[in-house]
Formats: sequence, structure tokens, C-alpha cells
Amino acid sequence: MECINHPATSVTDRCTACLEAFCDDCLVTIQGQKYCGACKVSAFGGALPVSEQVAETCWEATDALQYAIIGIFCFGFLLGPVAISKALKAKSGSRRTPI
Repeated sequence: MECINHPATSVTDRCTACLEAFCDDCLVTIQGQKYCGACKVSAFGGALPVSEQVAETCWEATDALQYAIIGIFCFGFLLGPVAISKALKAKSGSRRTPI
């Protein structure tokens, strides 16, 4: 039997929710159950359990912090506005991609 998403790959297991056959690359294990991409979202109402969430590095926030630290010690009047701008951009970006 072949995976629905990858026709050249053989099936290894079924989704707990929809019972469709998938390969290992298409299934994720959450709290001991295997789910396909569509079912994991619907099974948890769009939000994964806290233990399954993965923190992602926000590079804009890291840049903003670096500019702020350098600005405090060296060029406060030059890098201060840059740090504020980057921090606001990072803040708006984190609202769009919650963890």
C-alpha cells in the first residue's frame, strides 16, 4: 500500500483520527497517538498541547536586543531608534506566528 501524500513510499501506519494510511514522514506522534497534518490541527482545535510546542527563534527580537545593548553603551542617539523599530517589527511578527 502506498502513502496518500507520497505515492512512491510505502505505508507505515494510519492516522488515529481519519484512519487514512500514511508514511512516517506524514505522521506526527502527539500524546502517544499518531496524526496526519490535517487531523492534528482539528484534534487540538488549532493549538497543540504546550508539551508539543516548539519554540522558534525570533531573529528580529535578537537583533533589537543587540542594537539596544550596543546603543546603551556607545551610540544611544543613533541606534536607539533602530532598536525600537526592530523591536516593534519583532512584536508584530510574533503575533502572527504564535507558538
